[in-house]
Amino acid sequence: MPIKVLDVRPIPFAEIPDHDDRGLRTAVEENISRTASAARFLLVLVPLAELDDLYTKNERDFLSDGDMEGYRQVRTLIRLYRAGAHVPPVVLMRAKPDGFICLDGCHRLTAQYLVRRKTVIAYLALI
Repeated sequence: MPIKVLDVRPIPFAEIPDHDDRGLRTAVEENISRTASAARFLLVLVPLAELDDLYTKNERDFLSDGDMEGYRQVRTLIRLYRAGAHVPPVVLMRAKPDGFICLDGCHRLTAQYLVRRKTVIAYLALI
């Protein structure tokens, strides 16, 4: 299943949920090489299988290394996903050649793997 664009309109950084989060702003500026306010994104539906490398890294970081706070966040998110609650999309950018970098939402991404979602809604950076 290819990536499906849900909104063709380029979405400005200021419209991303939690855009005022310093960590997200820094990740965007460090990885996209521009000021965050200039960054644009597409809202997309990504097959979770496309993000396997990110999950493997997240699982190692949050679940295996004794990061109890990260583990608690993932468990809380699992409950939210199972309850059908609205959780903001993750923020991704393409990495060369065929991968992705998670700029924001690593805990959300890990929780979606653990509840066996097939797809994930994401803001994909236009670079």
